[in-house]
Amino acid sequence: MKKYLALLLAGVMLLSYGCASGSGEPAASSSVPTGESSSAEPAQNAQSAPQAETDPYDFSSAKVDWKKFDGGQIRAMLCKHWFSDAIVARLEEFQALTGISVNYEQIPESDYANKLLIEFNSGANPPDVFMENYAWLPAHFSGGWNQDLKAYIENAGLTDPDFFNFDDFMPSAINYCEYKDTLPGLPVTGEWQILYYRKDLLEQKGIAVPKTFQELHDAAVKLNDPQNSMSGFVSRLKRGVGTAHVFGGYLYSMGGEWITVQDDGSATVNVNTPEGVKAAEYYTSLFKDAGPMGAVNYGWSEAVAEMQSGKAAMMIDANGFRGQVEDPETSAVAGKIGYAPFPSDGVHPAKVHLNHWMLGLSSLGKNKDAGWYFLQWATSLPVAEAIALENGNGARSSIWENEDFIARYGQDYIEACQKSADCSERYIVPQIVEQQEVMDIIESGLHEIYGGADAQTVMDEVQAKSQAVLQQMN
Repeated sequence: MKKYLALLLAGVMLLSYGCASGSGEPAASSSVPTGESSSAEPAQNAQSAPQAETDPYDFSSAKVDWKKFDGGQIRAMLCKHWFSDAIVARLEEFQALTGISVNYEQIPESDYANKLLIEFNSGANPPDVFMENYAWLPAHFSGGWNQDLKAYIENAGLTDPDFFNFDDFMPSAINYCEYKDTLPGLPVTGEWQILYYRKDLLEQKGIAVPKTFQELHDAAVKLNDPQNSMSGFVSRLKRGVGTAHVFGGYLYSMGGEWITVQDDGSATVNVNTPEGVKAAEYYTSLFKDAGPMGAVNYGWSEAVAEMQSGKAAMMIDANGFRGQVEDPETSAVAGKIGYAPFPSDGVHPAKVHLNHWMLGLSSLGKNKDAGWYFLQWATSLPVAEAIALENGNGARSSIWENEDFIARYGQDYIEACQKSADCSERYIVPQIVEQQEVMDIIESGLHEIYGGADAQTVMDEVQAKSQAVLQQMN
């Protein structure tokens, strides 16, 4: 097991450090903030002698005055996600520790990115804390809305380095969160595309666990039984919920690519190639031939719900949903799910989408120091490991070495994550300011193909529209 965990961490680190993370010079409106307490005043309980040893699992041992902002309030904007659900359920713990109350909003993913832009552009009541995503960093950074967290991590008046244990974060996760020599967010998830499948149904039908796309399609068709409310396959096809990110795994695994960002910062769309057309045809065929009715309305939440209810035989999505499908209180198929790496086409190596959701501070926030306490708490070892035990996911290295975590989630899941992590690529979602608009164009094209339109014609249109957006935005 140690060998697999070492490969998981090392493999993702090598892949992530080898990928581009944005291009061009920082916008003039952006700056590297120093933090509100840059004087680095010593924490109150750091004055006593002798010094007690810091235990990163014990908040009371941290050389930080957790009550420094007692009575304060912060505003948090959170995307509706299993991570934010877990955090919201623990907010009373945070308030008991710090005396800080949290006024929060949980916004569906389909609306979250636009809601953030509205809040940032308005500036009337900006969030202090918000969930950040790799794909949005160029737009947020160009607006000057991200607070660099490096100053807070290094501030002895706000952070005990022995308690915070920054080095415990997976190096690849920190690399993923960095942008233009700043750290705008702390990673809170570690997500890679994997295959979820019903062990009992595959065994009943004598179907081997799919390793190739052809095997996946064949298995999905055999397992599809609409008369008994059983879909052979579910995943994302809905617009605005990361469908293009999920599709990117298929696109790149078939030898295609979405957008190529050149060294000079220019970007070229490449989705109407033979590989791109084939990937679009294949991805939509899974839904047409073996998916649920109304597949265009399925995001990750709908797909996971189908798995939980026992109405879907297979799903490909982020590994972070394992906790939900295995929860005996909410899932009818707990204990019946198997896990496997992302398939390939048998010719090209598999390349999967990865994601580390982040928690960041807004440079516009009025309570950034108190917000930093929230980030420290939410990413601390005790909180991160508790959430990981519930959801099978995390961005700290120690989580994947935790004996309780390994025992609870099993060898097949750990290996599926490791193998998918080894072939994960951050550039499947390019960091460009226009990313959201181009993503919507591609997702609209997938809807047309699903509806019966010619794939080559649609992808030619997607190519032209996307390239026009990039040229218009320069």
